[in-house]
Amino acid sequence: MFLSAGLDFMSEEYPAHVFHPYIQLWLDVVNRVNLMPPNCLLTNGPRSDAQAAAAALNRVVNAIRCEAATAAFRTMVKKHRRAVTKNFVGCRRYVECLFHNSARLQVVRIDLEYLSHRALGKKTDSAKRVRDLEQVKADWVNMRAHLGKAYKSSLLGYICKLESALSTGHHFHLIVFLDGSKIRQDIVVGKALCHHWDHVIAPNRGRAYNCNANAGNYRFVGIGEVRHDDDERRATLVKAVEYICKPDFLLRFAPEGPRVRTLFRGVMPALSIETRGRKRRASVEFENAAECIVMTEVAV
Repeated sequence: MFLSAGLDFMSEEYPAHVFHPYIQLWLDVVNRVNLMPPNCLLTNGPRSDAQAAAAALNRVVNAIRCEAATAAFRTMVKKHRRAVTKNFVGCRRYVECLFHNSARLQVVRIDLEYLSHRALGKKTDSAKRVRDLEQVKADWVNMRAHLGKAYKSSLLGYICKLESALSTGHHFHLIVFLDGSKIRQDIVVGKALCHHWDHVIAPNRGRAYNCNANAGNYRFVGIGEVRHDDDERRATLVKAVEYICKPDFLLRFAPEGPRVRTLFRGVMPALSIETRGRKRRASVEFENAAECIVMTEVAV
C-alpha cells in the first residue's frame, strides 16, 4: 500500500510532515535506483525479468545497509528518538506525581478518530489539508475544555497524543486520570467521553473507541481503578504511557514547518504534604520527588 502510493504523492499529501529516517532512507534509495513498480516485481514474467528484479532489489538493500551504517544517519535516528525519550520520562514522572497525591486513580483510555479519510492515491488540495488540521486542533481544544467542565471535581490530569496515519488520517490517543476516591465506573466515564466526541465535538465525522469497555481483551490491564500499591497495574499503566509517547514510525510533523503540538499533558501537580492517618504500604516510587516541578503542556 505504501509503495504503491508513490513518493511524489506522499510528499504532496503531507507537506507539513517528515518521514521516519528509515522510511526516508528507503524512499531516497528507491528513487535513486529507479526501482520498477512493485506490481512489476510480482508478476509471473520471463525468468530474465525476475533476475533483473532481484538484482534491482539487491542494489536497494545494499545501498540502504551502507547508508544506514554511516555516522550521519545514526545521528539522525538518535535525534528522532531523543524527543520521544524526553517526553516519556516527563509523562512517567507526571503519573508518579499523581499517585503521590492520590491513593488510587480511575484511568480511562479512549481513541478519538474520524469517520473517513481520503482514499490512498486520491489527492487533496492544500487548502483543504490546512482546514482539516485546523479543525483537528480545534476539536482537541473543545475536548479538553469538556474534560475540565464535566469532571471538574475529580479530574487530576490527562495525556494525549496526536498522530497521523496514511489510511486513517489524524487521530488522538487519550488517557484521562480521575480521582478514584471521588468517581467510579470507569467504563461509564469512557462511554460518556466517546459519546461527547461522536455527537457534540465531531458529529457525523468522528468516532471514538472506549478501551475500558474492552479491558478484558488485554493481557495486562493498566486502566480502570489503579491503586498506588498495585505494582503490576502501575507498571502496565506506564507501558500504556510509553505506547502513547512512542516514536512516529512512519511520519511526523516537520520541525521547520508550522508549529503543531502533538503531545498534550496536564499541569504537573505540586507534591502534597504528608498528613495524618494510616501510612501507605511501600510501593514503587519515583527516584527523586524533587524532580516533580510545576510545568505546562509539553510539545514535540
